[in-house]
Amino acid sequence: MEQHFEYPANIEQDSAGFYLITFPDFPEAATDARSQEAALSEAIDCLEEAVAGRMKRGGDIPTPSPAAKGWVLIALPALYSMKAALYLALREARLSQSALAAKLGKNERRYGAFLIQSTRAVRQRSKQRCILSENGCV
Repeated sequence: MEQHFEYPANIEQDSAGFYLITFPDFPEAATDARSQEAALSEAIDCLEEAVAGRMKRGGDIPTPSPAAKGWVLIALPALYSMKAALYLALREARLSQSALAAKLGKNERRYGAFLIQSTRAVRQRSKQRCILSENGCV
């Protein structure tokens, strides 16, 4: 099954002039910035964190909804697209990360966690750009 990881996002400007970006497929994810360009850049990090959070919790990664008129598509970067595709393939095959690591002859603690962990740089940027809640980036 081919999966595309481009998710629709709604951009609204609030009364204070900030641009708020929300994702209908990830209700737990939202971010804002003073400029539309900065908000779009932050939206990528926010989407990464929302996907990483779902993988960590064993949740679903939805198929992207169609974009409504005037909405933009935010693409999950290549590394996270690969992680999400692997995560979905493992779920479909009902194969745990431990089982995958064993099949590869690798230590799960060293290699298995790679699937769901975001890189330190992404987490640090996201913490600066998003307000994190228990359920992800909001």
